[in-house]
Amino acid sequence: MSEATKVNKLTDEQKQRIASLIKNEIRRLGTQKKVAIKCGVSDAAIDQLKTMKYQAQGDDMWIKVGNALGWKEDTWKIAYDTIDSKSVFAVLKDAKENSLFIPIAQSAGGGKSSGIEAFMNQQNSNVFYISCKEWNKRELLYNLCIALGVDPSPGYPQDMLLEKVIDFFKVRQNKPLLIIDQANSLKPSVLTFLIFLYNECEDRLGVVIAGTEELEKKIKKGVRLSYKGYDELDSRLGRRYVKLTGATLSCVRKICAINGITDPDVQAYIFDKCMPVLKEVDSNGTPTKVKVVTDKRLIKRAVKAWKIQNQED
Repeated sequence: MSEATKVNKLTDEQKQRIASLIKNEIRRLGTQKKVAIKCGVSDAAIDQLKTMKYQAQGDDMWIKVGNALGWKEDTWKIAYDTIDSKSVFAVLKDAKENSLFIPIAQSAGGGKSSGIEAFMNQQNSNVFYISCKEWNKRELLYNLCIALGVDPSPGYPQDMLLEKVIDFFKVRQNKPLLIIDQANSLKPSVLTFLIFLYNECEDRLGVVIAGTEELEKKIKKGVRLSYKGYDELDSRLGRRYVKLTGATLSCVRKICAINGITDPDVQAYIFDKCMPVLKEVDSNGTPTKVKVVTDKRLIKRAVKAWKIQNQED
């Protein structure tokens, strides 16, 4: 969820924010050394940054560590009380509290990652996150080890990396949760590693894998064509994939309001600008058709565009 943060020079306030993130990550991962591994820097550098005593010139180290820990300077605020934010919260909470493996498959811009980010902002303790790229199984395990602060020495074979991940979660208390985001980016057979994770950590670990509809299509295709491990994986995931609703006019009003646009007419204008579509949703057990915005990135873009056009900061 982190993204490159482009700044000229960090303020003391920004550095204090990064120092706070370091302290939180030490509490979450367990040791300062694990945080250093995750950030790709020395233990001494983490100690100096944490205590605001880092003396080297320039802010490159601050920015490197901040980016590794999810720091970003973005004035955009997430509305926690929209339909989809509540849905994502409920899924993540259920997976964590009941040690379940649950998949979310939703179109790009559907609000999966923002909902996950909001959850982690509120429920940071014992929640671990990785955003995937087009990795093979070894690359996934290697990067997962880094995200957990576990030493993934390049010479370690794939099986040893898997054991390190399993051992990390076996000793965790208080219902750990692993979130694997952008899982549709992974090469088709990679997610079968979850079978081993499930078998070794059943009733100890919750896992949510999130991706576009392509995630579900890949797994269902593997089941249909009898690819090794896919039917078992589908079974471990409950054979059902969580779908999100989209943003209704009421949701868009909440998103606009928290981001500084309170005029109801402007809120309605932004809703219409985002090309809402008619969709059947469940309303207290009764199917109801309502207009929703399915790509929430359009909302963010429309809000920012309106502010620029009206010269608002």
